[in-house]
Parts: sequence; structure tokens; C-alpha cells
Amino acid sequence: MKYRSEIDGLRALAVTSVILFHAGLKAVSGGYVGVDIFFVISGFLITTIILSEIQAGNFSIANFYERRVRRILPALFFVMLVCVPFAWVVLSPYDMKYFSKSLAYVSIFLSNTIFYKQSGYFDAATELKPLLHTWSLGIEEQYYVFFPLILILLWRYARNYILHALTAIFIISLLYAQYKVQVKPAAAFYLLQSRIWELMAGSISAVLVNKDLYGMQTGKLKNPLSIAGFILVLIAIFGFDKATPFPSFYTLIPILGTVLIILFGTEKTLIARLFSFRPIVGVGLISFSAYLWHQPIFAFYRHQSYLEPSLIEMFILICAVLILAILTWKYIEQPFRNRNFLNRKQIFTIALIVSLGFISFGLVGYYNNGFLSRLSQNEQAINDYRNHGGDWRRGSCFLGLEPDNVSYVPECFANGDQRQTILLWGDSHAAALYSGLRKKTDQLTQLTAAGCPPVLNDDYDVSKTNKKCVAANKLVSQFVKNKKPGKIFLHAVWDGYTDEKILIGLGQTLNFIQSVSPESKVYIIGLVPQWKPTLPDVALRKHVSLDKETYLKMPLYNKLYQLEEKIKVVSDQHNVSYISPFARMCQLDQCLAVGRVDNRFALTAFDYGHLTEEGADILADYIFSKQ
Repeated sequence: MKYRSEIDGLRALAVTSVILFHAGLKAVSGGYVGVDIFFVISGFLITTIILSEIQAGNFSIANFYERRVRRILPALFFVMLVCVPFAWVVLSPYDMKYFSKSLAYVSIFLSNTIFYKQSGYFDAATELKPLLHTWSLGIEEQYYVFFPLILILLWRYARNYILHALTAIFIISLLYAQYKVQVKPAAAFYLLQSRIWELMAGSISAVLVNKDLYGMQTGKLKNPLSIAGFILVLIAIFGFDKATPFPSFYTLIPILGTVLIILFGTEKTLIARLFSFRPIVGVGLISFSAYLWHQPIFAFYRHQSYLEPSLIEMFILICAVLILAILTWKYIEQPFRNRNFLNRKQIFTIALIVSLGFISFGLVGYYNNGFLSRLSQNEQAINDYRNHGGDWRRGSCFLGLEPDNVSYVPECFANGDQRQTILLWGDSHAAALYSGLRKKTDQLTQLTAAGCPPVLNDDYDVSKTNKKCVAANKLVSQFVKNKKPGKIFLHAVWDGYTDEKILIGLGQTLNFIQSVSPESKVYIIGLVPQWKPTLPDVALRKHVSLDKETYLKMPLYNKLYQLEEKIKVVSDQHNVSYISPFARMCQLDQCLAVGRVDNRFALTAFDYGHLTEEGADILADYIFSKQ
């Protein structure tokens, strides 16, 4: 097929947008659509190659798969191999366990399936997964397996209906994606059946170009249509964000834009000239290697520092990505694409052996819990906190109950006069505080629901738990109305919900309490320290020792402090007491990571922010000192 330099320029736009998005550049809030641009390009090029070879009578499945192996696996396996020693040194056992699993799944072209099961693409934890980006390679590799066979069958038995068949697949997959993104967005994002339509858009474009339908390659509308396509792509890159349902009908914007560029941005058009500018084409040529390198470099750096990189640091990291991409393109990609370097049998044999090696290492790492033997005794003790949890009374006191089964549980209530009772009302963070408060009083009633802040506005959006939360909070409000407890502690991970709505809902809760139980003294317990991704991870990275009180820099301090100030305003407006955990557990942006309780030291949280029993003891002491 004729080389089109503007397609390499389009690749440059795609990889640049993805890299800048993962670098955290807010202006490129929709940069993730670069992957969708790649999908369209892949569909176009693969279909063009297959059709041209079928028409020439020299298409070979073996040759096709050999080219795919040479194109993808050498660079991919090289990057994976380099990642292994860095993962060994940098990753915690938990992260190493799932990194090992991803090694195995990448090797069998199924990495998209495990990342779908682990979390959503826009979750904070995803930026710490070194091989997350290989999900898109899984999609493409699955497409490469079955699509040539479909195209051969269509050519043989329904040659005049190829365009119709590809269009049908496009429509069905698009409709499925639109449905799936509403009911299971992670599945829609990661799985082939809701992404195949994007590749089909490229395949349809290839068929149109092959037939030169409507004279689109020579028409007078090439300039305006290709410019319109470029504008659509830019709208998606700069206008979309993490809240945009994806993939969905919205995704038609960058897909249509890419198709218009491919179909009409040819030869002497303005878009072709722009995308054929030599430096841009150069970035396009190394785009595959740049894509492979960017995520592990960003992820390992974030793991090592545990703080978000500054602009200067991120600029240096991007430069490192480009340098490694140039070297990988020159010394890995180019030689392995040359059939004189290794013959077919050799390239397939090497690919099989390396794949088996990664699968073996991955399985051993996964089933040995991330090679725990790497850690010292102190590090293993820190790592063990992941499994500790607190005395939440899980499965009762509303925790974990389904919406239709929310009800009173006798063990959650204090005995005696309810007017002497302290009611603990909130989400799982309130439940984590229970053990510390319980040691201070035997008049504690715990009514907490996982994922549910203590707010009463029924339209408050708490994701899929909303029905349960509404039922649970109504039950607690009925308890307040009937029993009129002496004190009420309201606590939640306040920043885990939309600021504006949480403040409005909290105000409504306070209004309700003061109207039905004006004698109750209300205390709002503010935000506890929060860590990325977890306090055990941070403690391992900073080589913390569990034999002394230790404060560590908390990256989220400024953000949480601003919300705390807003909550204080609400408490002042309603004349209720506000107790700030930061006042006890933080010194400016340094927060208590290892605390001392009864001559022993312990981490204060076992995950990103839920308190350990020792952390709950420390905060409970402070809360009771402020009454």
C-alpha cells in the first residue's frame, strides 16, 4: 500500500494526547481519546492491507500473523522485561502480585479483561499500574485474531456485501457500548464487544477508499471535511473529561473526526501538510514505543515518590519516554521487522518462549502474593496492615446490608437511657472509629452504612449505593426522632462525595436533628488523613520503622483542608461543634503515620484512610477531650 505520512502525523497526535493525559495535564482532559484514534488507524491499515493482498491473490494468514508478531511483540516484550526489575524493587507485595498477574495476561492478549475486573480506567489507583495501557493492545490483538478470517469469508461468499456487514458490526457494537456504559462502565471501556465498532470505523474507511466511492480521494470537499475532522478530534481531546460516558455516542465525535482525516486529509490538503511536517511524522514513527514506555515510567515514578510529580519532573519524564522510544524504535522495532534478521520459525519460537517465561513468572508472583520474601521483618509487618482492618462490626449495624434488608440490629445499640447515648452516624469511616469510641463509653450506639454519608436529601447521589443509603439514613433519622440521643457524632469521608451536595445534605441533617431532638448535642467529626494509594504503601516507600512515632507528608492535605473549612462554616451556621482530626493527627501537611498507643506503635490507617484500631484510639482520645 502507498505510504501516507499524514497517518503517522495522526499517530503523533494520538500518542501525544494520551501521554499528556496520563501526565496529569488538566488542559488535555480528554486526551484518553488518543487510544480511539489508534483503533481507527489500526482498523483502516489492517483492512487496507488484507483487501489489497486478497485482490492481488497473495494473502496469507501466516504472513499476516507474522507481521503482527514482528510489529508488536518485540517492543512490548522488551518493555515488559525492563519493568520486572523495577517492579521487584519498587512495588509493594500487593502491587507486585497484580503486576505479576498482568504480565501473564498481557502475554496471552487478555490484559484488558483483568484490568476491567480490577477497577475503572479513571480510578486513582490506575495511574500506579505499570501495564495498564496494554489493555488497548489486548483489544487490537483480539481483533487481529478473528477479523482476517471474517474478511476472507466475506470476500469469498458475500463480496458485494462487505461494506454492509462491517456497518452492521459497527452499529451493533456502538449500540451495545451505549447500553453497557450506563450499566457497567468498566466493562464497556475495556472489553472488545463495546470497542470493536471503533476498529470497524477504520475498516469501513478502508473499504470506501478501496472502492473510491463518491470520488472522495479527489473531491473538492477534501480540505473542509478534513479540517472539520481535525476540529472534532480537538473538541474531544480538550472538551471531554473523566465524567464523559465512554465509550458511547460521545465517542462518535473523535471517531468521526479521525475517519474524516483518513478519508479526506490526503495529498495537498492543509491537514496532510500539517501532519506530514517532518518532526510530527517522526513522533508518529516512534508512537508505538512511546505509548509502551509512558505508562510504566509514570507509574514507577509515582510509586517511588508517592507524591504527584511536579511540572518540571513530568517534563523530564516525558523526555525520558521520547528518548527510550527512539532507542526502542531503532534497535528493537526496526530490526525485528526485517525478515532477514530472523525467519518466521525463529520469530514465532522466540515469541512463544518469552511468552511462557512471562506467564510462568506472573503465575509464581501472583500465587506467592507478590514475592513476600523480598521484605524485611519490619516491612512485612507494615504490609500485614492491609489485612488487619478495624473492629467495624462488619455485616451488622447496617454495614454491607442490601437496600431491602436495612433494619435495626440489637447489638448496635447501647443499653439504658437513650438520652445518655452517644449515636455514631456515618459511613465506613465512622464504623472504623467505633472501636476507639467504644473504649471511652459503654453508651455508644453505632448506626453506620458503608458508602453512605449522614445526609438526608433523598436525591443525593452516592453512586450505586443510593437506595441503601436513603433507607439506612431514614432509619437512623427515625431513631433520632424517637430516642433523642444525648450526643450525636456525624462522621464520613466527606471528600468522597460531591462537595456542594455533601454540604447541602449535611445542613439538612443538622436542621432535621435540631427540629426533632433539640436537646441532642451534635458533633461533626471532620476529615481524617488520607494517603495515596494506601498508608502501608507510603510507609513501605518511605522505609518507615514501626518503633517510633512518625509523621509523613500527606499529598492531599491542601485539598482536604479546604473542604474542612467549608464544613466548619456549615457547623457554625447551625451552632454545632466541629472536631478536626487534623488538629490532632497533622502538623501542617505532615500527618501521623505511625502512632503510639499504650507503649506500642502502629500505623494509623490500614488503607487510604480507614483507621486502624490504634488510629481510632488516638482520635477517640482527642474527641472526648474536646467535649
